[in-house]
Amino acid sequence: MAHDNESLASLRTPSDGGVLTKSPVARSALLVGMGPSTPEFVEGLQIEGVQTLVIHRLSECIEAARLLRPELVILLEADPALDDLSVCPDLVEALRGVEGVGHILVLIESTEPESALELLARGADDVVAPPHSVETVLLRARLVRERDSVQSVLPAPFHTIQVDRDARHVLDGDGEIVLTRRESQVLARLLEAGGEPIRRRLLLKSVWGGDQESVAVLDATIHRLRRKLELNPSNPKILTTVRGVGYRLEMARVEVV
Repeated sequence: MAHDNESLASLRTPSDGGVLTKSPVARSALLVGMGPSTPEFVEGLQIEGVQTLVIHRLSECIEAARLLRPELVILLEADPALDDLSVCPDLVEALRGVEGVGHILVLIESTEPESALELLARGADDVVAPPHSVETVLLRARLVRERDSVQSVLPAPFHTIQVDRDARHVLDGDGEIVLTRRESQVLARLLEAGGEPIRRRLLLKSVWGGDQESVAVLDATIHRLRRKLELNPSNPKILTTVRGVGYRLEMARVEVV
């Protein structure tokens, strides 16, 4: 993997004599595709005491993540015309499968909710809409870290749900979960698979038919389902993602009634 002087060639460390007034957002961070805003973000992370690795091309991102195993990844949504690996949801999903990668924040250029929902469904911990100020992004990173820190010290019950075979009635410990028609259809199709993963395109076609081409509508439905079914939607245990394939239902957590 070849690099110029401003890419993977250097690890940026905090300046000598810096005083940290807060716990850092991470011990190590990977900045990917940030372009002209890179120096500003590097400086902001240095003040936080974060070792920062800068990557300018998305095609180098996975290898860099394997080397650094960063606690935080800040990824600028790619312009398909400017990079050779510009499908951001696919990249997020690939990053989520790299051992040692912590939280993933994506700075999106679009204000369309479908874009954000797809990224969240594919493994992003948070998305940040423009303008992308250093202060805002670091605050969001801190909130994600604190949220997961609180959840990690709480007891982790083996959360299960009860579902009828058509997924029209779903129960958990708090009572009945109300699903929309599409949510119910997606859940029923996953239930039919008996725990085997279903490819996203196949799941889309079997529920929406041949007229729906955008997988984003499926990812948005998965995101809403997780918010209803999971104790922690950002770390799903019932409706999980199989990297590079699609989605599956973890049948050990599902009781068919």
